[in-house]
Amino acid sequence: MFKFALFLVVAFCAVQGFEARTVQYDDRSLEDVINALNNIIQKIKDAITNSANLIPEIIQNVRDKIKEIIENFNLPSIIAKIKEEIEQIIALGEAGKKCVEAEREQIDGLLQNAQAGAEVCTASAQTESAAINEQLNAVVDKANEVLQYMTGRIVKCLQDNPQNPIALRNCLEDILGSVTAELEKLQVLIETTIAKVKEIAQQVPANLVTCVEKVRDETVARKDVIISSIEECIAGSV
Repeated sequence: MFKFALFLVVAFCAVQGFEARTVQYDDRSLEDVINALNNIIQKIKDAITNSANLIPEIIQNVRDKIKEIIENFNLPSIIAKIKEEIEQIIALGEAGKKCVEAEREQIDGLLQNAQAGAEVCTASAQTESAAINEQLNAVVDKANEVLQYMTGRIVKCLQDNPQNPIALRNCLEDILGSVTAELEKLQVLIETTIAKVKEIAQQVPANLVTCVEKVRDETVARKDVIISSIEECIAGSV
């Protein structure tokens, strides 16, 4: 669509019997203006492509880190060790079995909470990482808005100046000035967004580590309380 708009300008010049390069005004020809507009269009399209390409790369990197952290946390291993301690107590005899059964609800709750806690940590990390996609999509949307605005104005210049190459050149140059300013704003937005995305990409794994460590510490602490209660029960049964 955007290349087509500039194609219309060139086609207009040919139909009207003059070449873009011959329309000279204030040391800038119609061809110069068209080339400048085309250059800006290409820069904006490159910005869209580069931003779009960053999305899967960064998100995949964050997902890999999330997976690595969860694997290192190794909840199944923690749960297995807790169950092993319980089985060792049960193996001590009838008193051990009775005291474990007395704490069965607490034991089951401990294991369920550990699993739920790990799931909450993972879900939170995934939600945070989704912000990366939102940030980069905002840049792509803004760039598309600029392109659409630019195209609409180019078409209007053609419609308003069907017989006057100088007026057409002036009209297109007005677009060039405003869109150049928009391109500068877009470049600042891209730099700001990339910095924000990198910050999020670092925060997500860090927050996940903090979260799973809290789950692990709370699980171990609660397990110790339950084991202590079972041991007291066994001691009282002797």
